[in-house]
Amino acid sequence: MASDAELHCPECGYDLRATEAGRCPECGSVFDRELMSQSRIAWEHRKSIGRVRAWWRTVWQATFRVKQLADSISAPVDGYAARRFWLINALLAYMPFAVVLAFFGERWRENAASGTSSLAVWGGGWRMDLFMPALSAYAIAGLLFVFSMGFILTITAGQTYLLQVAPLPRESQNRAAALGLYASGAYIGAAIFACVGSVVVLTILLPMMVSSNADAAFGAAAGALGVLFCSTIWVSSLRLYRRVTRAGALRSLLIAMAIPGLWLLAGLLWLVVIPWCVGLLTVIGLSIFG
Repeated sequence: MASDAELHCPECGYDLRATEAGRCPECGSVFDRELMSQSRIAWEHRKSIGRVRAWWRTVWQATFRVKQLADSISAPVDGYAARRFWLINALLAYMPFAVVLAFFGERWRENAASGTSSLAVWGGGWRMDLFMPALSAYAIAGLLFVFSMGFILTITAGQTYLLQVAPLPRESQNRAAALGLYASGAYIGAAIFACVGSVVVLTILLPMMVSSNADAAFGAAAGALGVLFCSTIWVSSLRLYRRVTRAGALRSLLIAMAIPGLWLLAGLLWLVVIPWCVGLLTVIGLSIFG
């Protein structure tokens, strides 16, 4: 029954289960009990509409229908289902990285092991000494895949971290965290949108491609892909945060800056700091027991 399930006001988070009228006694907002008691997240109806269709609809919600996803905070949200959806998207987002690493990872590991990495361009010296522990970690088979997977898992769950520290009622915190995991669908939607955009750019620049400026055309397409991908995720993430938290202009501005900052911190953590620590421990262990 709708009255027995979790039911919270979308404006203030007040528990509406004991409220018979269609108006919140806390803030006075009008609500539709029947509509609010049912989840509008397609993935939570996957058993009835099919898993593939439910996955795609939720990806679309997270990317382009963010308002509908954010308004789901007023109804119960299945945290377990959200984690499964997030893991599926993280795995799909990781696949391009895995393909690139499969083709170029062995050469990278050989360069890291021999010390002939791109850092040599800097002239070696203290810079090479500083990054040598990280290079030692990259030289260990398999760790490059682990570090990149950790990076993907962190950034695809980034909205959860932002929403967990948002000024929300306690009753809304768990549902907001689950919505943050559902927001991982934006990475898949943004990738598809960016690929379509880059194809359009290549089509426009087709005359340039058949001339001597083919490299410039492919560079422009790659740049368009990167800009469209990052901007789509950035916009959808910001819209979700603003809708869920009812954030004002100042807080929205701070979150707008925090989103790319979170990506940067995740990259530094998983691609620099953790490899450096692992490499340092490896070097110390080899010097002691080797």
